[in-house]
Amino acid sequence: PGINIIRSPLGGRNFEYFSEDPYHNKVIAVAQVKGVQSQRIAACVKHFVCNNQDTNRFRVNAIVSERALQEIYLPAFEAAVREANAWSIMACYNKVNGFHGCENKDLLRKRLMKEWGFHGFVVSDWFATKNPTNTEGCLDAGLTLEMPIPIKYRRRRIKRAIKEGFVSEETFNDNVKRLLRVMFLVGMFDDGSKLPQGCRNTPEHQALAREIAEEGIVLLKNEHHLLPLDITTLKTI
Repeated sequence: PGINIIRSPLGGRNFEYFSEDPYHNKVIAVAQVKGVQSQRIAACVKHFVCNNQDTNRFRVNAIVSERALQEIYLPAFEAAVREANAWSIMACYNKVNGFHGCENKDLLRKRLMKEWGFHGFVVSDWFATKNPTNTEGCLDAGLTLEMPIPIKYRRRRIKRAIKEGFVSEETFNDNVKRLLRVMFLVGMFDDGSKLPQGCRNTPEHQALAREIAEEGIVLLKNEHHLLPLDITTLKTI
């Protein structure tokens, strides 16, 4: 699920996200991750982090204070990890305080993995590693899987990064273990013929989606003739 906070009304993908309120955002994120993973399907929580606009999202540098990170941008991601045990995280295109999402060691290795106890894997946004990043930076930061094709994670580049001492074998092995762990969790090494077969967009699904939408409607009671607003009598809102 996309759980970026709806920070700007101009955000081109706001329709995908849950809320402009950090608390509601994290509550919904936790519920969705738990629901998805209850079916042995890995939830991929994105876009980590501060990807709150689509204009120039490949290169923009989000300069964010520590307080804003802790109070606004990180709560939903932290809750998805600590409370829902999300199995995967997608790193963003943009920079955060000078470092691209895929090689931002402070956000990935330090906060996500060490502070929050994330045991899943980190995947790049599509072609997020293409131009600005380097192999050793991504490996060291904790990027596990490069998508949709290996550009920086080609075998010769990885071998060279380890051989020249830019990345330790321990770090590389940790990245591999993270991916393998989730592959086992979702049953990729099980007998495929015994896995439950799913279906999508059935009449039953459509009816349930309609019911959920209808029950989520909140009616506003017009007490004391508040509406319509009268500019001649209105002083403050």
